[in-house]
Amino acid sequence: MKFEISDLPTRSGKLNVDNDNDNDDHREEWNNQCDFFLSVLGYAVDLANVWRFPYVCFTNGGGAFLIPYFIVMICSATPMFYLELILGQKHRRGAISLWDICPMFRGVGIAQVIISYIVAFYYNTISAWSLYFLFVSITDILPWTYCDQRRGNSINCVNFTYLQNLSNTISNNENDLLQQKNYSLASIEYFERVVLKLQQSTGLEDLGPIRWQLVGCTIFIFSILFASMRNGVKTSGKVVYVTALLPYLLLGILLINGLTLNGSYNGIWYFIKPRFDKLSEMTVWANAAIQIFFSTGAGFGAHIAYATYNPRRYNCYRDCLITSFVNASTSLFAGVTVFAYLGYLAHLTHTTVQTVTGEGPGLVFQVYPLAIGTLPFAPLWATIFFLLLIMLGLDSGMGGLESVVTALTDIVPKRFSRYRHLRPFITLAVIGSACSFAFINVTSVCILGGMYVFNLMDRYMAGTALLIGSLFQVIAIAWFYGMNKLCQDIISMNLPTPNIYWRLCWKLLTPITLTVSIFYLVISILTVKFSYLIL
Repeated sequence: MKFEISDLPTRSGKLNVDNDNDNDDHREEWNNQCDFFLSVLGYAVDLANVWRFPYVCFTNGGGAFLIPYFIVMICSATPMFYLELILGQKHRRGAISLWDICPMFRGVGIAQVIISYIVAFYYNTISAWSLYFLFVSITDILPWTYCDQRRGNSINCVNFTYLQNLSNTISNNENDLLQQKNYSLASIEYFERVVLKLQQSTGLEDLGPIRWQLVGCTIFIFSILFASMRNGVKTSGKVVYVTALLPYLLLGILLINGLTLNGSYNGIWYFIKPRFDKLSEMTVWANAAIQIFFSTGAGFGAHIAYATYNPRRYNCYRDCLITSFVNASTSLFAGVTVFAYLGYLAHLTHTTVQTVTGEGPGLVFQVYPLAIGTLPFAPLWATIFFLLLIMLGLDSGMGGLESVVTALTDIVPKRFSRYRHLRPFITLAVIGSACSFAFINVTSVCILGGMYVFNLMDRYMAGTALLIGSLFQVIAIAWFYGMNKLCQDIISMNLPTPNIYWRLCWKLLTPITLTVSIFYLVISILTVKFSYLIL
């Protein structure tokens, strides 16, 4: 009798029957390898590379931050990324039913789905903001390039042309222009006071009424998501050809233009200048862990979901390494682009780069619009740029909701799975309910004080909770499911036999790195605040 790897007993004492023939002929698959690769790449390379990495890198040691960043990437994030692809591709089950292999850790899968869901709908909020900017960009004069008190601008608002003319008349020995005159740029006020109406909310205790314009944009975004995902990976796999590739073209154009601006090289040097004293601070290493895990998408369960639609012997090892390298390179690419414009702004306003540096929405909705407003044919560039942001957000939204949809679809009782014609309807119902429920929740950030809710989710759901879930996942697989069984699964998939590097990372390095990062994050005093561009 021939002995098969699938006949090996699990730690629970039961036979782990390989489910190669367990209704897998009913499961849809990607149209081609490129669909899967671009979907994974699109989920990994998203807004986190553009608005999180530049600020995190700058505030945590500049070029020196790349040391903990790449160490954590090599020792933790990439091994975790590869592990998720292996689990999804081998067992072809979503993040919840996957844990039939180790039932005592099923809560890890549930937690991943919840985190992925929450992050997905607040990313869709960013897409809604971008859609609002896209609509107002279809005009002769961009609305954030001028001031109008009737729409909410303050009396201190100045446009960039006026500021530039004033900056040419003062000496570098005088006080900073904006601090001296108490000016506020129109691009800053447009996002804060016109779009978000933050001046009408005092904080989490006074959020204010709903902003119906943003609700309308949110409905439109979720309609696009529903249309893109209703037929599964057959349709979503085609959308990523645009959303995953166009960002590189747009960032390249922005960088080329930025390098021609005065002060841009000072900004880039300020970004990459190493401050090695920062490496002695453990919070820097913790921030590196959060950034690389958030950026690669490891720990959310989305990669597990995507991999379930692969053939079992697909070479996901290659895609893992390529995606990790491209993701890190894109972060550096985006950082250089961002700080080229920050150096330009610092030069024009006679301030330091640190003064004009911001993070998150401040970069995307204040710095970039300000830069675009100085370009020829500015409305055209603005339209393209905000369409780009929408697609980046859709990439993240599709990945997050795919994690939820796949997980829920796969827990449908097996007795119904024989009816293949019902699967599209089940998938449609799950996507519809997930989008509807997500829309109800996302309205919490469409109120006047929604930015405070947004930062609350961004700070905690995308940080500590993500690392804790990842820690329990790698412990469950490496220590309870068993390293030998995992390696046998990998060999059965015709993937390279895991060497000592992969075994050591899964067994020790990744759990240790995550434990230390979580410890220093928990003991740190984290405050929720709206960090934005300050000029």
